[in-house]
Amino acid sequence: MKLRDLSIILFLALLVLSFPLKVMAGPLTVDEIKKHYRGIHQIQGEAEQIKTSPLLLRPLKSNVSLHFDEGILTWQVEGQEPWQIKFGGDGKPVFINGGKYLAQIPSDAREKLDRTVGLVHNILTMDPKLDDDFHLTLDKEFLTIVPKSEKSGVFFKSIAIQFNRNADIQNIRFNTEEDETKLVFKSITLKR
Repeated sequence: MKLRDLSIILFLALLVLSFPLKVMAGPLTVDEIKKHYRGIHQIQGEAEQIKTSPLLLRPLKSNVSLHFDEGILTWQVEGQEPWQIKFGGDGKPVFINGGKYLAQIPSDAREKLDRTVGLVHNILTMDPKLDDDFHLTLDKEFLTIVPKSEKSGVFFKSIAIQFNRNADIQNIRFNTEEDETKLVFKSITLKR
């Protein structure tokens, strides 16, 4: 698994943790989404991951599962070992496993990985610093998140999250310079 692929998986998984399932009255707003990010402490989800790229002859598809409880995220692609990450009070990620793989990552790339995953914590907790790092726009059922600076030190160009009328997440698209990764959710359960 490439470093960028790992960071994409981690970012997508953690971003999903932020969105509770709640029926909204009227059109959804960015402020409502921000408000409802808070208070989630447990999640269980199953999704199909679809990766497309000009370099691929056909999309790569795999089933993924995620579990978040007590500040620990477990993410597993079908047929692979699960990844586990713990988040402390400062939001900095601590990788519980994968030490041998992580030790091979150059220091500049490791900083980029930590920053990408660390920014997820700002989204997860709706930290005010989030507005310093991202532009958030909502068009109908699509929330788009774009880094404000090209030098933001993260692995993505944009993230688009699609909701249904009940504010349930339908899918998430994660775009980089080279490819797109999409998560289509089959089931997701969140608890406060």
